[in-house]
Amino acid sequence: ARDRRGGQTSQEPLLALDVIKDVLLNDPKYTTRLAAVNYLTPIKTSKGVRELLKLAAKDIDEHVSARAKAVLATLED
Repeated sequence: ARDRRGGQTSQEPLLALDVIKDVLLNDPKYTTRLAAVNYLTPIKTSKGVRELLKLAAKDIDEHVSARAKAVLATLED
């Protein structure tokens, strides 16, 4: 959604995070879940994003969980 000036409204990022959460929880392909983690990496300092990365860190696939843990570790530095 756009505001009257053509800028993004605050709801748009929340909707994107909902889509990413759905992918992390439900997509059967680990490569898609891994892509979702990589998508979150540049915005990792957002609280909502950190929560999704913590969720991804518990993924059953080691590729996804390891990547999420690596991104989370950069927040601790």
